Amino acid sequence: MNASFETCNRVEIYLVMENYRHNNILNLWFDIAKISSESIKYIEINQGKKVISHLLRLASGLESLVIGENQILGQIKRAYEYAKRYNYCNSVLALAFDRAIEQGRESETKLA
Repeated sequence: MNASFETCNRVEIYLVMENYRHNNILNLWFDIAKISSESIKYIEINQGKKVISHLLRLASGLESLVIGENQILGQIKRAYEYAKRYNYCNSVLALAFDRAIEQGRESETKLA
């Protein structure tokens, strides 16, 4: 199951899989997006707890170019709603995204 979203300077893909190969996933995404791998300047791959930590930091605005910027939280919410609507989101991703959005909202409140 997956959820993904795109901002002006990044694409995030979240997958829950047992057996996978990073290159297969990336090549599939390149094909779907109709782009060449050479057009990508930087790829970061996280697994396990690092994925959750990254998502929480992202939703809280800590991974934004401007710390505390909340547009990414809105993008996360829209991507999550899309993933749920089309059954791309299993219970593991649902829990991770629910928590991230909750933490993002708390961060917005604290920064306001």
